[in-house]
Order: sequence, then structure tokens, then C-alpha cells
Amino acid sequence: MMITTFRLLSLVAFLLSFASPGLHAQNMVNNPSFESYTSCPSGFSTMGPPTNTFTVNNWYLASPGSSDYFNTCGTGQTAVPTNFFGKQMPRTGNGYIGGYWVFTDSFASREYMQTQLSTPMVAGQQYYISFYVSLAETNKAQVGSNALATYQIGAHFANASTNQFVNQLPLVPQVTNATGNYITDTVGWVKIDGMYTAVGGESWLIIGNFAPFLSQNYITYATTNVPNLGGYGYYYMDDVCVFNMSGAGNITVHDTSICDQNTSATLYGQPGMDSYLWSNGQTTQGSTISATGTYWVRSIGNCEAYVDTFHVNALGQLQPPKLGNDTAVCFGKSITLNAQNSAYTSYQWNTGATTSSITAGTTGMYTVTVGSDCGMFADSIYLTVKPEVPMTPALDTTLCTGAGYSIILPLSGPQFKWHLDPADAGTTQQPPIDASRAGSYTYYLTRTVDGCQSNPSTVQVNVLNTPKINLPEDTALCLHQQVTLGAAMDGVSYLWNTGSTECCINITESGLYHIKAFNYCGVAEDETAVQFSDCENCIWTANAFTPNGDGLNDKFTIQNLCPLRTYQIRIFNRFGQLVFSTTDINRHWDGTYNGQPCD
Repeated sequence: MMITTFRLLSLVAFLLSFASPGLHAQNMVNNPSFESYTSCPSGFSTMGPPTNTFTVNNWYLASPGSSDYFNTCGTGQTAVPTNFFGKQMPRTGNGYIGGYWVFTDSFASREYMQTQLSTPMVAGQQYYISFYVSLAETNKAQVGSNALATYQIGAHFANASTNQFVNQLPLVPQVTNATGNYITDTVGWVKIDGMYTAVGGESWLIIGNFAPFLSQNYITYATTNVPNLGGYGYYYMDDVCVFNMSGAGNITVHDTSICDQNTSATLYGQPGMDSYLWSNGQTTQGSTISATGTYWVRSIGNCEAYVDTFHVNALGQLQPPKLGNDTAVCFGKSITLNAQNSAYTSYQWNTGATTSSITAGTTGMYTVTVGSDCGMFADSIYLTVKPEVPMTPALDTTLCTGAGYSIILPLSGPQFKWHLDPADAGTTQQPPIDASRAGSYTYYLTRTVDGCQSNPSTVQVNVLNTPKINLPEDTALCLHQQVTLGAAMDGVSYLWNTGSTECCINITESGLYHIKAFNYCGVAEDETAVQFSDCENCIWTANAFTPNGDGLNDKFTIQNLCPLRTYQIRIFNRFGQLVFSTTDINRHWDGTYNGQPCD
């Protein structure tokens, strides 16, 4: 057996991680990374209330606080990277905005930023929002206060813009940073994101700290070592993203097979994303699975969203074809080579066949190459056809009656089998042969060599009659009578001295008749005399005899000239005594009674 794998994809991710078309979700935020402006910033108060653009386009204040715009083209207090509040490079591009989001003073006004979305939200549909923040370093020598950090940062969606003259906006954010996740990073950018199901009609986005003053939570990030000195927290913000997650265009479905031969495999979401969420709860790019089924992953990053659905089948089930070990068959036999597997899509044998199985009956190598969703596999098997086993020699046998019962023919051994029918299983014991009577018997004999059986030889056993002849004693008949001599025996030939070759002849003339019966079993001969006479005067006797012992006419005889069925003679003396009696015509009276001459 030889198994060859032409191509085996160990993970479906090889097919999928980089195969999706890179679906861009449409960002509903105008000027999301603050690259569009009317003039470069040169100081504070660079943003105005709704519809009033001071420097940065599409972004406005929502409260009396004066949020700020920073750009690499700016100077002084709002320059990039070094400005009044510290040093920070934009996450992307050249600009970002910032504001005070936490104070220890309840009378201080928090700062909020708002923008109008490109299209109103649709009721019941789900939207994704994300933005990045970084805590300003805060130059304490300039400001003279402690630096604070908070986690209470969120986003509120509204049907209209707001411009309330309050220190804290009385709004409830629909998306918030995780509780306790204090944002203290002054070097990098921290992502805040979440999902929002629209009520309908929301067209404005407001970002800031919406916690009531008495409910706000903060920690001191840096201190001036001045007792009882208050503090604040100033945050930069960049790369704001809002898009509709409910559109079908954001979903890619992959109907595929996991071709990993192990019991588990790893699926992958889109590379380079900021966050991942799998249907099984995992949040990494790769998700290890151990069962077939349907899985999905939502990959989000850089205001792009991908939803990949994997219909997984054949996990750990697909195997290369297995034709088995090299094998041998007997001459005239064949085997079925089967590569059937429901996961295979095509079959190609080196014989030219394209079916899942073939019948093989000649010596040689047989190779099948199968195709599947996981690639191409091949397996081979070498088949040897053993030489034909010679048939047993002819054992036709002729036996003669009288040889007995259960005659054993001169062929035996475990390699030979006797059969009463060519199709039966056969036995190593020769069937009994009854030679007590004539008949014909047919048997079949096979020979087994190296596990292979020869074609059956026909064994014909003929039991012949041993010739026997038993003609009657010499016979006398009347002229008008006839007699049949001989008896038939199957398988015996005959020859009479008359020239006849029949078993039996009808005799009508006096003479000596000789017969010879012969066959393979021998020769038998016999003869008899037949005398025909005139039976009108067939019995006579002399009227006197002289029992004096001189050898002349000493006995009383009956002369018979014709055949008799029965014969009896009784002789009485003059006193009525029975002196002689016989049924044998050849027995004669000598004239005595009880050994004494009769008077």
C-alpha cells in the first residue's frame, strides 16, 4: 500500500484569512480624524457651537467648555506634537481634538465634542462606534494642579445637536468605556468602542464624560505636591468611527471543509483588526474548534468591519483513500478495489476508470487519485495473480462387480478435494464407490496449491458386470417344442458357435450349443446339448429282463425318447408289496427287494 498526498490544506484559514474582499463599512462620521480644517489652530477656543466653524470642519462644542483643535500645522498652545497640555502625536494623520473631561471642582465646565452623522440611524439596526483617547501629560508648572484620570468616557446619540449652558450635560451615553478601566496612557492611544441599536432618527454624536458630578470617579495620575490642590483630566481624541453593522454587505459566508486531519483546527478572522468577537465567545483573531458546525467572527479595525461565517464540515474526517496492502488472487479470480468516500469529488484510476471502485483481475499496480475540497490524494496497491493450478490427471476408472464396496481410487491427500457437484465445497474424503452392482458414477476432483483451487476434473467410474454363463443341462425336447438359451447382462458381449452375438438365442434344432460372454472384466464360456425327438412313442421298455449278474439285460430300464416334466415309477410284487420306486429316470431296478432277489 502506498498513500500519496498531493495537497493537504491544514487549516481553512489558509483559504479564508486573506480571501475576503476587504469590505469597507461606510463611516457615518464626517472628518473622523480631524484632517479637514478652515485654518491652522494657533490658540485655545478653536471650536464653536453647532454650524459655527472656527478651524476644524464638522465638529462643534456642546457646552460652554472650549474644546480644542490640534494640528501639525498649528503653533503655540495647540501645536503638534508639543502643546500646552503635553506631547502627543496623532494616531493617524495630522490632527486631533481635546477637552477637559474630569474636574475636582463642581463648578468647572466639562467639555464635549459633537458632530452630525452623514445619515440618520434606522430604527432596530445595530451600529458600531469607536474612538481613541489619550490622557494629556499636563504641564503642572503652567497649570499648577493635579492630573486626574477617569474611565467615565462615553458617547451619546441624539436626534438633534445640543448646546446647553451647563457644566455637565444631563445626557445618558449609550456606549461607555468599561467600568474601572481608567485611561492613564499618555504615550499611546486607547480604543473605546461598543454596539448601539438605534431607536431611529439619531443623527448627532456627542462624546465626553456624562457622569453626574457626585457620581464621577477618577484617580490622581500626577501631583504637584501642593496640599488640597484640585485637579483635572484633559484627554486628546482621534479617529472617530460610526457605521451600520446590520447591512448584509458586511457578511462573507464561507462554505468549506476543514482539511486538518487532527481532531481540532483553527479558524481565523481578518488580519490586522483591532478587535474580534467569535460566536463561541473567543476574542482573538484565531478560534480553535473541535466540532463541525457554523461559526462566525466579527473583525473590526480602522473603521472597517468584517463578518465571516464558516460552515465547517469534514473536520478530522477526511482521509486519503486506503486500497489496502499488496495482495494476490488465484488465477481466474478478481477483487474489487474501493476508494469510496462521500467527501471525494472525483476519482481517476490508472486504468482509465473514473468510478469509485473497479474490478481488478490481472497482475500489476493499481493507483487511484481522488479529488476533494482539501486537495488531491492517491493510493496504490500491487495485485499478483497466481499461476493457474493444473487440473488433476484423468482418473476415469472401470471396476468389475464383485470387487466389493467403498473402493478407494489411487489418489489422495489434503491438496485434493472430491465433489459430487462442481459448485459444492468438496471434501478430502473420496465418496464411497459401490462395486457390488453395475452402474456409472460421476465425481469431480480439484487440487489446491498455495490457497488456489484448480478447475474440476471429471472422474467417471464405471462398474461393469463380471461375465457369468449358466446354460441348462443337456436337454431333450419334442419336435414341436423350442428352448431359449442364455441370459442378458448389462455391459457384456456374447458370441455363440452359431455366429450370433445376442445374449440369448432360440433353439429349434438338435445340436451342441456353445456361448462365450466377455468384456473388460473377463470371459465366461459354457455349452449344452439339445436333442429334439418324436414324442408320439417317447417311452418304452423291454417286456423281460434277466437279473442274473451276467451283465446282459440285468436291470429293468425305461427308455425315454422325449422330454419329460415329471417322472415316477413304482413296481409291486404279486402280493401287492412295493418293491421299487424312483423319480429319477436314470435309476433302474435290479430285480431285488431289500437286497434279496424277488421271485
